[in-house]
Amino acid sequence: EVSGQKLLIRMSDSDWQKKNARYEGIIFTTTGETKEIAGYKCVKAEAKMNDGSSFYVYYTTDIIPENKEYDYHFRHLNGLPLEYELTQKNLTIRYTVSKINMNPVPASKFDVPTSGYREMTYDESKKMRMEK
Repeated sequence: EVSGQKLLIRMSDSDWQKKNARYEGIIFTTTGETKEIAGYKCVKAEAKMNDGSSFYVYYTTDIIPENKEYDYHFRHLNGLPLEYELTQKNLTIRYTVSKINMNPVPASKFDVPTSGYREMTYDESKKMRMEK
């Protein structure tokens, strides 16, 4: 959902690779700083990317994702990120976990919706972002 619009963006393997190319070679270096987030002890790390940019992430080693590919940004992180900030152009967004629920998620949650969404290609979604 973006600005109140429900969007279904179809991506090919090639689109996925293009979208995540900037995260290739990302290196995480722990800073030694810690804080508690949602009841978990988290370690702060700086993420340095090939283009020279960087961001900070707080992650816990108490939870290790079974599927490291769940989020391309963090596939080389040795834990689950519970807080991070990303900056794009003049906009900085901080994502922070407020609660973790370990209950199983029904498989139906992963079904592709058939109505109520505006469907677009990945290229169309990129153009939409540039217009804003």
